[in-house]
Parts: sequence; structure tokens; C-alpha cells
Amino acid sequence: MRRSTVIPDRLMVGIPDLVKKDLIRRDRPDWVRQMVAVDLPVVDASVLATLLADADPEIRWSALQRTVDVPDDLFGALLGELAASRKERIRFRMEGDNQPTWHRSRTPAEFERETLELVATHPSTPLANLRDLAGTKSFDVLVGLIENSALPAEDLALLLPRLRTTRSFEPRERLATSSKIPSAAARILVGDRDSRVRVALARNDAAPSGTIVSLAQDQDPSVRLAVVANPRAPVALAVSIAESLLKISAGEELLQVLNTVATRPDIELTDDVFEDALDRLSKSRVRDPDMRRVAADDERAGTRTLARLAKSTDASVRQAVAGNSRTPSETLTVLAADPVHSVRSAAAGNAELDIALLVTLAFDDDPEVRAGAAGCPRLSTAELGALLLDDDRSVRSAAFRNPATSTEDRDRAESAWEHAYQMSAPSRTDLEEMVASRRAETRMQVAFDPRTPADFLIFLGGDRHSARVRRAVAANPNTPAAGLASLADDTDAEVRQAVAFNGATPPEILAKLAGTSIELALLVAMNPDAPIGIIDALVEDGDPLVGYVATGVRSTRAALTRGGSEGAHARDTATPMILP
Repeated sequence: MRRSTVIPDRLMVGIPDLVKKDLIRRDRPDWVRQMVAVDLPVVDASVLATLLADADPEIRWSALQRTVDVPDDLFGALLGELAASRKERIRFRMEGDNQPTWHRSRTPAEFERETLELVATHPSTPLANLRDLAGTKSFDVLVGLIENSALPAEDLALLLPRLRTTRSFEPRERLATSSKIPSAAARILVGDRDSRVRVALARNDAAPSGTIVSLAQDQDPSVRLAVVANPRAPVALAVSIAESLLKISAGEELLQVLNTVATRPDIELTDDVFEDALDRLSKSRVRDPDMRRVAADDERAGTRTLARLAKSTDASVRQAVAGNSRTPSETLTVLAADPVHSVRSAAAGNAELDIALLVTLAFDDDPEVRAGAAGCPRLSTAELGALLLDDDRSVRSAAFRNPATSTEDRDRAESAWEHAYQMSAPSRTDLEEMVASRRAETRMQVAFDPRTPADFLIFLGGDRHSARVRRAVAANPNTPAAGLASLADDTDAEVRQAVAFNGATPPEILAKLAGTSIELALLVAMNPDAPIGIIDALVEDGDPLVGYVATGVRSTRAALTRGGSEGAHARDTATPMILP
């Protein structure tokens, strides 16, 4: 039916507390409770206490994770227990009603270690417990302690020398990326033996400014490039590094520099610098990715480079040149006559192509080329009108989306397409053969088709061999009311859901379904064709979530009506309906 099932943004923000409290009840699905719990404010002491004592270990854990940014001594006792007792850490993470399947792939030791790392990082963990953890053999816990803003400077000073003893670079890299990295730790990592750690530190926008300046002098080009990528790096410093790297880099390293510079709109370099770099890149022998194609695609490439690449024997390179707005007009003219249709199509989509050549390509023998031209707003009304009736669907679609196509032409084209679509409907003989097929997919094809006659839909609605076929019938807007009424009592939940969301379902059937379950009530409320009387009744529903969704739907409809929307809900009625 092509009806959107995307949850509207208005339903994802500002959910009333009454609805949240209802959704986190123990009789609600675990995944719903977990989603709602994440949105509850841990700054509220009573809410936090409830979450930390919840029977679901995932809810307890997500709540504790969020308290790292809202330190409070009130839950210091819990953190102290977790710091001191391995048994308590495992209980906190694993004991409870909800045991999701992914729990089975993780060991108690993994949960215990993860929890200890959080405790080490948490500023509300009692100092005595933090000092007990200082002797840890786990470098991940060590990093957590170093990140902890509550750890006194003298304790931090004792921990920092141990950073140099870690065999693996990963704990140091984690610290280098941390938004809570202390200045003292950053000073040590500036000289780290592993360039990956220095790169991570150079990219960290929480790193002290002095650290970034120091790393700008690093001997490793990848570290200096990371400084360029850091938005906190001074512009003058970033420009100096970028210009230098563009001149000395080659191959994939040069591509990384170009891509990084493109992320910094505040970096301004001369055209000559980019053109020279891209010319060198285009001569690289690297083919994965193909550097010729990369250079040909880049709008910063010079005209001489593009003219040379246009002579490539590789069609994909010529195609990239044909789509580049900086390609010289004489080169573009040659590419518009290229024997490969994908190259001509790219040229047709180039806004710099001569209008006469564009018109020629709009009626090219190849549909891909015509589609490339059909999207160009420089075509005349007559040319677009002809393309709207093209034999190829992609061409018609491109012309239809073209902003230069008039509303009248779109309406005429849609009428013509609908007529052609109806004329191509299968014969009754063909339909009888398809309905008799043993393959459910074939019967579904008939059940989905809006051209299928009512008697066939009624017959397929009684298909006992496949619920998928009945779901298709239940979703078809041409299914007769009697058929939808029968399917509303189907034993398959998805069949009933399809009926609830079908725009052709009679009001009395929608009302019946809405009174059956919360899930169906929500679908009825979000059905854009549900009568306003039903929506009004759902606003007063005893379930807070249903009432909330229905209220949002009613408000949206009212706004559309005030905005001049006409005929959007022709079936609406002002008479309230009583739901069972």
C-alpha cells in the first residue's frame, strides 16, 4: 500500500511522565521497558533509586552508566559494594527476570570486569575504594582510575608511570580518545611509542591545546594529519600542516589528506595546491580505490587533469570526468558522444553541458542516458512532457521528479500511467491459474495487486494454507468490506494488524479491532484514514500510550485542516464512536 510505518518524530520526544510510568510497568515487554528506562531522568533521586533496584539487570546497568555524568554521594554505597565484591558485581549485572539471549554469549567474568571498569571511572565511588583499586593488574581499570576526576592529584601521579608498562597499545589508545583525559596523562601520551596512540590523542578535541600544538611537530605524517582533523586545532596551524602534507604525500596517504581537508571548511588553500595534488593522485597506480576515478570525481581537480583523464580507456574514469562540473566544455562535448551509455548519461546530468547536446541526449536510444537528461531542469516543458510518457519507467520517474515539470503535466502523466497499468491487468484466465498455484508467492502476487477483482480477493482471503496470502489480502485497499470483516477475526496477528492499517477497513471494524488490544489500537490510531470519531474515542482510552498517540494524531489532523488540506480524510465524521 506504500503507507509509511515510520514512527512520527512528535511521538519520540516529550512523552508525558504518565505514559512513561505506564510503559515501565513489569507487565510490559522487556524491550519496551528498557527503551523507556533510558529516557527516565537519573538526576531524580527517587527515579534513580527505582531504576537501580529494578528486576531487569539491563535497566540497572544502563541507569548506573548514566550516573557517571551526574555524580552524587547518595549512591556511593552501591559503588563501594561493587568495588569491593566480585559476587556483588556479577549479581548486579546478571541476576533478575530478564535474561536476553545475548547474555549467553558472555561470561560472568566479562560482566564483572566491565562493571569494575565503570566503578573505577565513576566520580562517586568512595576514595577508599578507588585507592584499593589502584593496585589492579587490569590496565582497563587503570585507565578508568586515571579518567576519574575525583581521584586526587597525588594518587594520579602514582598511577601515570604505569601507562608506559602496558604491552598492548589499546588501553593507552582508549585513554587518548577519552573526553576526560587529564592534562598530566596527555603530556605522557604525546611521546607514546605507538603512533596509533598519538593519532588518537591528536584527534581528541578534549586534549589540552598545548598537546595539540606539540603533536603538530610529530615526525609521523599520520599524527600531523590527525591534528588537521581536530576541530580545536588553530586554523593557521591546520592550514600549514595541510599545505605541507598535500605537497609531500602520494597515493592513498594523499587521498587521506584530501579527504581530511575537505572536512575542515575553515581551511582555505589556493586552487593550485589542490590541482597539483589531484594531478599527482590521478597518476597513481593504485586501483583499489582507483585513484584516477577519485581525481576525476573531485570538484577541485584542474581542467588539464580532467582533459587528460577523459582520454582514459577505462569507461568508469571517463564517466567520472563527464559528471564533473569543472570539466572543460570541449571535453564534455566529446564525452556526450561517447560510445558507452554510462558516460553519456553522466554528461547528460552535468549542468554545464551545452543545451543543444542535452536535448539530443534526452532522446538518446539508451534509457539510462535519457533518464540522466530527464532530471535536468533546463529542459523545456515540451521535452519534459514527452519524457513523462517514455516507455522506460526510470526515464518517466526522473522527469516526474524534475522541479521544472509542471503540476499539470504530472497529473496528466499519472492519469496516463494509471490507464496503462489498468490495461495491463492479467486476464481472468491468468488470474485463475495464479490463484490455483501451489506457490504461496504466486498467490500473494495476486492478493497484493490492486487490479485484482473483488471475487478473487474474497477467495484468497480464505486461503488456509498461507497466512502470508491472507496478510496480502488484508492490506489490499480494494478488498471488499465483507472480506476485511472476516479477516479481522483471523487467528494470525499480522493479518489483523494489516486490517487495522488498511484505509478501506469500515469504521465499525476499526472500532472493534481498537478495542481488542493495545497493539491494534495503536495501529488504528495511526491509520491515516481512521474516522475522527474513532480517534476521539481513542484519546479517552484507558491506556496512557494509546491516548497519547491518538491525541498526537488528532492534533496533527487539526493542523492539516487549518492549513487548508482538503479531502485528506473524507471518511471522517464528527460523531464519536464507542469502542468495545
